[in-house]
Amino acid sequence: HLQGEDPRWALDLLISLGALLVADGRYDEADGPLTAYRRLRPQEAQGALLLGEAALRRGRRDEAVRLLNEAERLAVRAGQT
Repeated sequence: HLQGEDPRWALDLLISLGALLVADGRYDEADGPLTAYRRLRPQEAQGALLLGEAALRRGRRDEAVRLLNEAERLAVRAGQT
């Protein structure tokens, strides 16, 4: 990225791309941007929520439950529920 540039646009791009891919049923493709978002913003519930939805849609129940529980915990912590 450009020196001095606000990096939030990259985070917005990652989560938006991941959300669009999940909405389009392209769950495997969504893993990359959503995992990168979670690595950069582990305190944000939205990344875990979308990864959990993608896991559920692919039949990965245990992974989905873990991620969705994590998303709920993060949302409660942030006062988003």
